[in-house]
Amino acid sequence: MRAAPRWEMSPAAAEAGQETTLQIVDQEDGPDGRTVCIIPGNLSRRLANGEFVRLLDEQDIANAAMILLLPRLRSTMSDLVEWASRTGGWDASCWRSAETLLLRLREVGGDT
Repeated sequence: MRAAPRWEMSPAAAEAGQETTLQIVDQEDGPDGRTVCIIPGNLSRRLANGEFVRLLDEQDIANAAMILLLPRLRSTMSDLVEWASRTGGWDASCWRSAETLLLRLREVGGDT
């Protein structure tokens, strides 16, 4: 099995309603990492002063969580294809990894 890239979300503890943008960073690409994705949040108006800001919502957090799973998804699917081409059997760790990943995907994004 190949190791998947280490992607992280910044800020790591972001929550819906925060006035911040989310960054997904590949920590293994270069000395300071590389930004893979920026989720800016939704443009909102603050009623108190009329100022416009960008606020995160639940969908932004869910999207970031799904994006963070992509390196593992790619690695797992690659392992499955490679394993299937070599063996054709069903008892391999890549299947357990795929099952776990599928459960995580369903938890984060719903079962659609």
